[in-house]
Formats: sequence, C-alpha cells, structure tokens
Amino acid sequence: RRNGGKAAFSPFRLFVSRLVKSTMFSNFILGVIFLNSVLITLQMVDSTNLVAAFYFDVIDKVLMGIYILELSLKLYAYQERFLESGWNIFDAFIVSISIFETAVYTFLNNESSISPAIFRLFRVFKALRAMRAIRAISFLKNLQVIIVTLLKSIPAMGSIILLLLLILYIFAIIFVTLYKDIMPLKFGNLWLAMFSLFQLITLDDWSEYYYVVRAVDPSMAETIMVYMTIFIVLETFICMNLFIAVIVNNLERANMRERQKRKRRQELLAKMYEDQHEQANNKRIQSKKRRRTKRKAKKLDAKGGGSSTNAEAEPRSTLEAHGSGLGDPGSDGEDEGNLPERTKPRPSDGFFQDERLPLWQRELQPTILALLASLDHNVNVLHNHQRTLDELVDVTVAQNQQSQAHAASTLSGPPGTH
Repeated sequence: RRNGGKAAFSPFRLFVSRLVKSTMFSNFILGVIFLNSVLITLQMVDSTNLVAAFYFDVIDKVLMGIYILELSLKLYAYQERFLESGWNIFDAFIVSISIFETAVYTFLNNESSISPAIFRLFRVFKALRAMRAIRAISFLKNLQVIIVTLLKSIPAMGSIILLLLLILYIFAIIFVTLYKDIMPLKFGNLWLAMFSLFQLITLDDWSEYYYVVRAVDPSMAETIMVYMTIFIVLETFICMNLFIAVIVNNLERANMRERQKRKRRQELLAKMYEDQHEQANNKRIQSKKRRRTKRKAKKLDAKGGGSSTNAEAEPRSTLEAHGSGLGDPGSDGEDEGNLPERTKPRPSDGFFQDERLPLWQRELQPTILALLASLDHNVNVLHNHQRTLDELVDVTVAQNQQSQAHAASTLSGPPGTH
C-alpha cells in the first residue's frame, strides 16, 4: 500500500510481516497443530482424560491463545490483503469455530443443570475441535497443491459423475424389477436398490448377492451374475478410473506450474545476483580509478616547482607543433609581430592561478591556453586565405567582362577595319 508515494509500512509492521512469513514461524505453528492433535487424541481415552482432564483443559486454552495470537499477527501484517488468500480465510474460519467451541464449552461447564438437548449440542461442538488438525494444510505446500487440484478437478468430473449416476439409475430400475421379491431388503424400492448398487461399486460382499439369489431362486442366479459383472465393469473399472485420470492429469499440470514458478524464481534470483555482482565490480573499478587519480594528484603535489617549469615549457612546444601543422603565418607575409594581439601566444603565468584548484588542474592550464591560442591563430590565417581567394575571383570576373566587351566592339565596327 502506498501513501503519498511512500510505503505505509511502519518498522514494527514490517517486522511482523517478516515474522509471519518466516519458515521458523510456520514450523512453530505446525508443531502447535500437531501437539493439539495429540492432545485431542489423549482426551478420547477415558482413563487418561479422567486423570489429567484439568491439565488437558489448561493446555487446550494455551494452544487456543496461540492460534488467536497468530491470527491477530497476520491481520495486523496483511490488513486488507489478508482476504486475498483463500488459506488465510480458511484459517480464520477454523479459529473462529474453535473460539466459539471454547466459549460454549466454558459456558456449559458453569451451568449446574444441563438439559439433554444442550448436552448433545455440547458434544457436537466438542467434536469440532478435530477441525483444528485441518489447519496443517495451510502450512504444507504439497497438501495445498493436492487440495487445489481436487477443487479444480470438480468441473471436469461433472460429466463423469453424471454418467455414473445415469448408469446407477438404469441398473437400479433393472434390479428392482427383477429381484424385488427375491431380495426385498436390498432391492425393495428404488432408493434401496441405488444404495445397494453403490455399495456394490466398492466391491464390498458382491458375491453375497449371488449366493442369496441362488438360495432363493436358482434360475435367477445366472442373470444376477451377468448384471453384476456388467455393472462392476462400467462403474468400478471405467468410471472410477476416469475419476483417477482427471485428478492425476490436473495434479501433473499443477506440479508442472509449480516447477515453472520455481524455475522462473531461480532465474530471477540468478539475474539479480549477476546484476549485483556486476554493480559490485563496477564499484570496485571506479574505486580503483579514484584511488589511482588521488595517487597521481599526490605525486604532482610532491613534485612542486619542477612541475611548474615543465608545464611552462610544454605550451610552447605544443603551440609550435600546432602552428606548423595547421598553417604558418610567415607563408602569408605575416610574422608573429604582425599578428593581432588576441592571437599572440601569451604566457600562462598569472591565468587561473586559483589556489583552491588541485595542482594537476593548474598544471594542465598552460597547455589548454596554448591550444586555444593556436586555434585562434589558425582561424585568422584561414580568414586571410579566404579574402585572397575572394579577391582573385573578383579580378577574374572583371577580366572576363572586359574581354567580352572588347570582342563585342570589334564585331560591331566598320568592314574595312577587319
């Protein structure tokens, strides 16, 4: 969540968020759920419960307090994002039921006389404690994948369930029609027949139907064997295997998605590591350059006056090199004395001698001034060349005009003059 461009997390909330997301916290809550399951198992043993009922009750309330504390920390850390996860909603539902069960249990224990209806209600809420063990799903990723896969498989299994019920209905009508009088307890009506055939899908005592029919009416024994064989093949070996195929296919897809997520996460982490490594290398290189520059500056500072002498000699040699390469003023009939004042080489002493500048910058200033003077001089020479070329062009144009005028006057003169 953002507020004015800044994160709205306080330091304590950030600490709580990291705590509830940590593996240590999840393992601790998982251990509490396991301990609570063991406690409920011990309470189911009458001999143990009679001896340690008080201690069991105290431990149960402590574990309940841990559940409430865990839920409160998650609500504080996630706030409105708490409802974005279905597993958080599931945990809140289980903890709410447990709180309600504990409140009812405490209230009924304080009552002196309990009616049978209230006692039955007490037993129902006491049985709801077993739902706390289901919370282990929220902390085991593999179980979460399986549960999510089963839920996503329900739409795909809808057509298979419809086919199973249709076959069950058809065979229930057949068995009621043929074996109602022989086995009234199994096929007395449509509902009994459907229940008996559903039991037959599990292959539970399927041979008992054959022996009962053969004992009552041997002529119908062969027909019931044929019908049962067809029903078991269709329902048990085909429809049930279709259920398994859909679930296994969806589970494989879910595992593939998890592998792809892990692969993308590893690639992202590897890229982040490479970027950090590259940034660290760049920082090391820049740090080495800065140290090298500082060492050079220290060496220049240590040279003292010798550096100044070299720096003054360098501009003169640089100026001579640039002057000879870009143009010689003497070639145009000009010498250094005839140059404009702004193009004459000037000593660098006294220019930009600011003591606040580093020594190596002050040492480079004469060279820079010499280069600027040489550039200015060569620009002036270029302008002189350009003026000379312009004058030559003007003279040539004037001569051409005179030649054309003379030729025209000669052609227009008297014939005797030719």
